Amino acid sequence: MTGAVRNRPAHRGPTVPRLVFVDDDAHVLKAIERQFRFEPFHVQTFTDPDEALDNLFNRRAHVVVTDLKMPSMNGLSLLERAEEYDQDTVRIVLSAFADRESLLGAINTGLVHRYIVKPWDAVELKAAVRQAIDLHELRAERRRLLAELEHHNRLLTEQVGQREQQLLAITRSAEIGRYASQIVHNLKVPIQSIGGAVAVARMALDAESPDTEQLDACLTVILDAARDVQNTVGSVIQHTHDDSFFAPVDVELSDVVRESLRFFEFNPAFAAIPEKTVNLADDLPTVRGNHGHFRQIVDNLVKNAIDAMENTERKSIVIETYRETTSVVFAVDDSGTGIQYEYLEELFSPYFTTKPPGKGTGLGLASVKALVESYGGEISVQTHVGLGSRFSVSLPVVPAET
Repeated sequence: MTGAVRNRPAHRGPTVPRLVFVDDDAHVLKAIERQFRFEPFHVQTFTDPDEALDNLFNRRAHVVVTDLKMPSMNGLSLLERAEEYDQDTVRIVLSAFADRESLLGAINTGLVHRYIVKPWDAVELKAAVRQAIDLHELRAERRRLLAELEHHNRLLTEQVGQREQQLLAITRSAEIGRYASQIVHNLKVPIQSIGGAVAVARMALDAESPDTEQLDACLTVILDAARDVQNTVGSVIQHTHDDSFFAPVDVELSDVVRESLRFFEFNPAFAAIPEKTVNLADDLPTVRGNHGHFRQIVDNLVKNAIDAMENTERKSIVIETYRETTSVVFAVDDSGTGIQYEYLEELFSPYFTTKPPGKGTGLGLASVKALVESYGGEISVQTHVGLGSRFSVSLPVVPAET
């Protein structure tokens, strides 16, 4: 394939699940064709990764299964290109070659759904393909539901006039829909933490002498993250029936940040940042609000900084807390791409995002702004294109008792 920019043909959704297998060994592909001969799938095989990518560019597939080590192209590189063409395509590695570190990173970032070792078991491979097809259908259905939800929220935005006011002052029934969107967005960090901890635990167990301390740390992270998921999902029901569920309490902001960063250590993208500076002030005065809300604020801003540095050569992040006269400040500096001036006005609007399709929903910063302002705080951004951005959240301290 050449590097020229091409217009993609219009997509007509396949009625029969289409599977694409890529392997430089023609004998392997012949064996796969025999195994899937009587299955209700349309199977295509390629020994040349470039030919496979040309085919995927012109016609989408439900599942792509590739060897990892091929002469002309690494399997992970092929899957990265396939993801650019269609993010719904489920990607599987079928290989005897195992670069454990690269595979772990690819699985944790969602590039690879499953890794199957050669020589493979035919029953296992067929089961993995069927599960992948089911996942493809779930992704398509999720995209449809999110589109409906976006349309619903845009109609509500027109009724109230301003998107920021809608997040805080809409009716109870509309609040349920908006809050559910934020719940989906804020589940990403704990779910990624669980996945990363499980992967590290598996590697520790595969070692000749399992590291029990590392396993214990992984289990602690999994249990804490599972608790966060349970609390987050449970809060949807509680939110609609009991206004006291979000009764404010006194919270130490530095402790919230430490708790959040403990989970991010299992995020491969965060762990790979070479320059990380964390300056958290001790003995800060408390701020008043819901602990889960403050976690959402911290998680969203840290995740936003990680995403901003995805394609930059230098990766540096500074996370800090400190006190000002009557407020406590949480700030995140990144060396990312920065934000263009014309985007600043809409930066905190719902569904506005500068990230590529599939990388962002536009709910993160809108959610942060809504939560911060609901507690009487402020959020600000300083940014320079090509140099990075600094997001600062200022929250009022709890007044001292007289």
